[in-house]
Amino acid sequence: METPAGSPDETFARFNQRFQIARREAEIVKSAWAQDRGYTMFHIINAYTRGAQHPELTAGESYRLEKTGGMILDLVKQLFTLTS
Repeated sequence: METPAGSPDETFARFNQRFQIARREAEIVKSAWAQDRGYTMFHIINAYTRGAQHPELTAGESYRLEKTGGMILDLVKQLFTLTS
């Protein structure tokens, strides 16, 4: 979780593309990240799960963001397992 995320803009862009996050959802995630800026994978994952709580999202959009946060966490865990 303490793994550096590099450029948040690039990291979000890659994950948004990979997990097919819509533009509106991506903007909400970026706004959530701005509330708790950080440059680790923890902050990236947290932005997706925090964004999922946005009141203007539909249940489906919230679910997609929560699921994306979980899938990113799984990727980080897999990467850690491979490098350990």
